[in-house]
Amino acid sequence: MSDFTEFYKRYLELCVSLDKTPSAVASELGFSRATATGWKNGKIPFDSTLTKIANYFNVSVDYLLGSADIKKEPVTVSDDEPEPSIETPTAFGDKFMLEALAKLISLNNENRSIALAQIDFLLDRQEKQEN
Repeated sequence: MSDFTEFYKRYLELCVSLDKTPSAVASELGFSRATATGWKNGKIPFDSTLTKIANYFNVSVDYLLGSADIKKEPVTVSDDEPEPSIETPTAFGDKFMLEALAKLISLNNENRSIALAQIDFLLDRQEKQEN
């Protein structure tokens, strides 16, 4: 197993934890056996596929790629607020927020960092204008 990529090692570990084969999980996610074999042979899935796999196992993409050892960052939600979810747009207020979140999620890590920096800039500017 030492010749496998870090992604495939983690993918295999997560499959085994569910008593499923890598091909079975790939099939459940809508991918072919050939796709799973490609992963085994060193191909790294596209960002959208990584996100789908991470969601299936409830881990982060960073964990799947081996760049984080924590499977998923804990989310703290107060008792007063509904837990945010992409499936429940009302938790985000409206469709505009849901669309913005979906676009942010679809970005790769580098572009996501850029987008967040731009949002921080806009928030700072807004705060200055309000004061």
